Amino acid sequence: MPQADYAGSVSGEKEDKGNLFAYELGEGGTPLIEKSPLVMECTVDDIYNTPNFESFICTIDNTYAEEGCLNEEGNID
Repeated sequence: MPQADYAGSVSGEKEDKGNLFAYELGEGGTPLIEKSPLVMECTVDDIYNTPNFESFICTIDNTYAEEGCLNEEGNID
């Protein structure tokens, strides 16, 4: 999907990417991309700053998955 490639290559600090995708809000108020078959809603627990980069340590709060993303046991495949 061209929008996903673009979103992954442009800094959110330099450009607003909020209108690239149609979305709805999840239980935690996170925007969930409507076309995505798998979405995880996370809380940021910590941020590690290094030169020119930030690493986010997160806890998964909610997972939304289309049935086609699940195996026979109902787990994400």
